[in-house]
Amino acid sequence: MAAVAWCIYKYYEVDFCRYYIYEDRMTERKGVFNVTEETVNYFRIKSIMLDEPFIMRLVGLSIVKVTTSEQFKINFTFHGVENGDGIQAFLQDCARHERQKMGTRELDLYN
Repeated sequence: MAAVAWCIYKYYEVDFCRYYIYEDRMTERKGVFNVTEETVNYFRIKSIMLDEPFIMRLVGLSIVKVTTSEQFKINFTFHGVENGDGIQAFLQDCARHERQKMGTRELDLYN
């Protein structure tokens, strides 16, 4: 019985996860009982990786992993999206455009 309840909860957890792409930012809204909404501005994007596991490729889905310089949302992951390469290219263009518009440069400092 507990396993069935866990499976139902996990289904709704995935079903309630939403990604919103706006003109200057992207937002992830997730949660069943407690809802969390996290936003990342495009000029904060550092790198984007496209991951296409074999099983997901069979059904035309992929995972887009975005590394950001946001304090609270370092990794932003789009799970199970269609047209992952299109999303990757779109986010790269938006990041480049927003950086040029704001005159922002991304610098990493290492010891």
